[in-house]
Parts: sequence; structure tokens; C-alpha cells
Amino acid sequence: MKSASASNSRVIAQYIASTHGRNMPPAVLDAARLCLADWVGVALGAREESAGQIVCAVTAGWRSNGRATVLLGGHACAPLAALCNGTLAHCLDFDDTYVKAVTHTSAPVWAATLALGEETAASETEMLAAFVTGFETA
Repeated sequence: MKSASASNSRVIAQYIASTHGRNMPPAVLDAARLCLADWVGVALGAREESAGQIVCAVTAGWRSNGRATVLLGGHACAPLAALCNGTLAHCLDFDDTYVKAVTHTSAPVWAATLALGEETAASETEMLAAFVTGFETA
């Protein structure tokens, strides 16, 4: 008998795989852009917060190589840039304009999307689609 988590994981994986190349309504893409604007605003607004500074200082000490931008300065590998930038975005928790959400989904999803997008030289269209898929999955 298959476990429920294995079945759930398969359903989620199939959903994610099915979203590649789909056309998204302009309103969905506009909402994703608005989430990005919110994400940048709260992340930069938190640059003086100790939690974000500590995480970024610790990860900078690991001296990773990568092309992903760290908002407090410099570049790192995608996972570390996402960790730093996602932490900054969570410090103030004012992100997301989708009020029906019970989470602050933009903070981790935009942090990961942008870091991986920079690392893989993804296009803006690909990053918007990745964010929407991540947001919907979350």
C-alpha cells in the first residue's frame, strides 16, 4: 500500500510538471509582479533588522561562489542567496497582497525564484511562471 505522502508528492510533482509552458492570464502575471514589488520593498525595508544581517553575515563567511544577488550586497550560490533574501523578506512580514493567503508565500518563493533564475540565466517570463507555480503549489 502506498503512503499518503507518496501519493501527495506525486500529485504535486505532476501539477508542477504540467505548468511548464502554459499561458497565464495577464491578471495572474500582474499579481505576480505586484508580489515581487512587495517582496523587494519588505526585504530592503528589513536591511537594518538583526536577523537578516546575521544570516547574511554567516552565509557570506561560507564564501560560496555563484551569480545570485544578495540584497545586502554581493553574490552567492543560489541556495545561500535565497536564504539571505528570504530571511530579509520575512523579517517584517508585510509581503503578499493576496489577502486570502494564510502564509507569506512571496518571501520564500520569490527568494528561491530569483536566486535560481539568476544562477541559470532564466528569462523574466520563465521566472514569472516559476513564481506563479511555486505560489500556487504553496
